[in-house]
Amino acid sequence: MAFPSVFASLSDSVDDVCSVAASALIPVTEQLVISLPNEAPNVVSVLWDSLGNLDDLSSACNSIMSLLATLLAFPAARNNLR
Repeated sequence: MAFPSVFASLSDSVDDVCSVAASALIPVTEQLVISLPNEAPNVVSVLWDSLGNLDDLSSACNSIMSLLATLLAFPAARNNLR
């Protein structure tokens, strides 16, 4: 399963790595929420935290915001929001 590697890449210190990881998850978001419902809130948390570390004009922001918006459309991903 590739999820652990992609999930770890969402927290990478290089913006481009985070962007590619987020982009890779966008097309499989529904499957992620269905197959790994306990991981979806963790992904939301990591994405939310990473936004604080990025420049607003960073290219990574687009991918991260797109994945975050897609995930938050699913109630299971909104569990445990702070």
